[in-house]
Formats: sequence, structure tokens, C-alpha cells
Amino acid sequence: MEAVGEMQDASGTPAKLSSWASHAVVAGSLLGMWLSPSTPLFLAAWVVFFGWATLRVAGGNSTWFAPVLVLATGVLPVVPLLTPLEHGPFLVLAAAMATGVFPFHLWLSALERRARPGEFQLVLLGQPGLVWLHRFVTTHGESFHGEAHDVLLAGFVASALVMTGLGLVRREPQRAISALMLSQSMLALAGAVSGEGGWVAARLLWLSMAAGTVVLQGVIHELRRTHGVLTIASDHGLAASEPALHRVFVTMGWLMVGVPGGVAFFAEDLLFHSIVEHSGVATMAFLLSAALNAVVFYRVYVGLFAGPSRKHPVVAPTTTRRRWLQVVFVALIVVVLVGGLWPALFL
Repeated sequence: MEAVGEMQDASGTPAKLSSWASHAVVAGSLLGMWLSPSTPLFLAAWVVFFGWATLRVAGGNSTWFAPVLVLATGVLPVVPLLTPLEHGPFLVLAAAMATGVFPFHLWLSALERRARPGEFQLVLLGQPGLVWLHRFVTTHGESFHGEAHDVLLAGFVASALVMTGLGLVRREPQRAISALMLSQSMLALAGAVSGEGGWVAARLLWLSMAAGTVVLQGVIHELRRTHGVLTIASDHGLAASEPALHRVFVTMGWLMVGVPGGVAFFAEDLLFHSIVEHSGVATMAFLLSAALNAVVFYRVYVGLFAGPSRKHPVVAPTTTRRRWLQVVFVALIVVVLVGGLWPALFL
């Protein structure tokens, strides 16, 4: 059996921890951020997460810039949490780094390239930037107002458009959907700095993103495992040979990008009314990004399921595995639908 110290992850980065242990570190630190009852415990989880991220990005053939940026992102946002003083531009900088506003999204891009796919999906689920913003606002009150608020709001909607653009050009379905999720998270952050109604919208949109990440990325992983699908192409034609996965993918995808009936539709309506009170330009950018996110999803969908029918998988799926996957996927779709019909249940 290969020694743990000699193991390597998919990106070639030497891994001293086994895969399951590394995933546990990511999941544990992110859960710690969300569930910490006090700022010191939150900061402990924050340090663990960014310590792991720095080590992960620093491996392999990485240049010095990426790990330094990740490390700085882990350090600078800690300062506003430790002192109640007004920070002015420094507070805006710390918030922009923590949340991955363009161009600070590069630390997320570097992590996506170096981390294992499952690890980065946990990061998308955990949304460290959103939980940092929530922690700051709950401990320091509403500190983003006036010019600071306008700068962050513009940064969030601009970053959403950048992420959408990445989703439109990426050829790997997993990375295209990751860009879509990051764009949605930027829209949630735009609401989070726009008043109480925006925070409600951000929480509901996070619910949609979390469920959508599990279902869409789960389907993509299963297609890669059984059919060897690595890129978006017009000749995969998996709709006929994978009807169950096709149904859950198309259903969750449209619900996640805001089709009426899902919780994202209700959340984006709240976001619109929160943002429109502050900036007409930001509102137009929000609407454009939301519309283009639907195009990103449709592009991935067509690139996986459209085209001539493919009859035989590369690896035959096991009945038990597929049955459990279907149960999980359908349950998450039901949650998103219930959230759209009765959003008060999740507020």
C-alpha cells in the first residue's frame, strides 16, 4: 500500500494527508466558520482553512504570487474582526479579498487549479467569503455604507459578470459550472451588503447554490466516471442513455438559475429590489449576469446531453450507487422547490 506521505493529488501536488483527511480538514474548517458561536472560534476555523489553502496552492509548479495572495487573503480580513475601529479603505480591501472580488478572485482560481475537485466543491458549498461578511456584520453592525457600500456593490456585480464570462468560455463542464456557482455567490454578496432584505435573499440564494452544486457537479462526476466525459462537446448525446441523470440535471439547473418555482427565483427577486434602491447601473449588471448565467447552464447542458445518442457507457454503473444518487438528487430538488413555494420555511 502506498504511503500517505508519498501520495499525490490530481494536480500533482504532494499531499501529506490522505484524500479523506484533506477533505475532512476543509469540511471541518468551513463548518467551524458557520457554526462558531464566538469570533475567536471563527478565527481559529478561518486560520485552519487558509493554512490548508496556502499549502495546497503552494505545491507543484506554483509561482510565488498565488500562495502569497492566498496567505494575504487569510491574514488581512482578520484585522477588522479584531478591532471595532473604523477602517475606511482598509475595510473595503479586506472585504474584497475575503469575498474574492475581482481581481482578488485569483486566489479562488489558484485554489481551483490545485485542489482536488471534491475539495473545491466543498469550498463552493462553504462560501468562506459570505460567512466572513456575515460574521463581520453581526459583530460590528452595518459598517458598509456610503462610498464603501457603493464600491463593494460595484465590485460584486462586476465580479459576477467576470465569473459568468469564464463560464461561457471554459470547456470542462465541471469548471464551467464552478464559474456559474461563483457568479451566483457574487450576486448573493451584492445583496448581503444591501440591507436586511438583501441578507434574506443571500441566504436563500446560498440554499439554491448549495443544492445546485451537489446535483450538477454530482451528475457531471458520474458522467465522467461512467462515460469518460471530460469536455463540453456537441456529440456526447447522453440524454437517451442516461435519462435519469438527464432529468435531474435539467430540472435543477433551470431552477438554480432562476426559473419560477425554485427558491432562486424568489431570492433573485429580493436581490433585485435590494440593489435597485442603491444603483441603477449595478441593477442592470445584476440582471445581465443573471441572464447570462442561464446561458452558461444551457451551454453545459447541450454539451453533455445533446447530439446523437450514445448507447454504451465506458464503465457500467452499479444499480445501488445510482439508486442512492437519484434519492439524494431528487431530495435536493424537492428542497429547492419547497423553498420556492414556501420560502418562509428557510428564513
